[in-house]
Amino acid sequence: MVRTLTSNQSRESSFIGRQPEFALLTAALDDTIAGRGQMVMLAGEPGIGKTRLARELSAYAEEKGVQVLMGSCYEGEGAPSYWAWTQAITICVDALDPGRLAEIIGSGDFGIGEIIPQIADKLPAVATPPDVEPEQARFQLFNSVATFLGNVSASGPILIVLEDLQWADNASLLLLEFVINSVSDTPLMVVATYWDVDLGRRHPLSRTLGELVREPNFRRIRLNSFNPDEVSQFVMSRSSISLDSSDLELVHTRTGGNPLFLNELMCL
Repeated sequence: MVRTLTSNQSRESSFIGRQPEFALLTAALDDTIAGRGQMVMLAGEPGIGKTRLARELSAYAEEKGVQVLMGSCYEGEGAPSYWAWTQAITICVDALDPGRLAEIIGSGDFGIGEIIPQIADKLPAVATPPDVEPEQARFQLFNSVATFLGNVSASGPILIVLEDLQWADNASLLLLEFVINSVSDTPLMVVATYWDVDLGRRHPLSRTLGELVREPNFRRIRLNSFNPDEVSQFVMSRSSISLDSSDLELVHTRTGGNPLFLNELMCL
């Protein structure tokens, strides 16, 4: 019954059971391209396909001429604050020549350089922000990041993908709230993935979700496990094997309809 998989994976076979979610994502991207900023959270258990869906959207966005910036949160200790944001914005900064970067940052907008050291490398003359109270410094940073992203998107739409938000530091989550609140009228879309298992009410992300749900441009999409019919389609698309009812029940029970577990079982 089980057969070794090849590496060829078409978008169609990867999207078994995910076409409705992908349609929602592409519709949100179309709204973004039209100048209406969007925020979409992809939620679900580990291995359910959140990352794959986000990356397929990224490929689709690039086909549409949308600039894609990606970052991921780190599970362990030691990562600096705003780590996922730093990764994503650095991709953008690295692609800009110093002259264009100076235009985008603008006069006196220094805060973003605190988390993106590459800015100082390209623009040594940029002054450091003055010493202020911590709350004011954080506001300056948040406003600087939102302004930077808004200015960049003025030249073309942007898709930011932030993965594994369940591991994000609190500062990153607060920045996310600020950015989404600030860019509703700009061609900027943020897609974030997170595990919704063991996400208690005291988890920082739960508070952020409670804030974001109030935003009119926010949407949450939960990815569910494959049902038996989708498991059958998945196995057929990946191995050309048609499961009989008893084998299908066994595979569905053993994997719980989780795509990652299905892959692992089929590779045995």
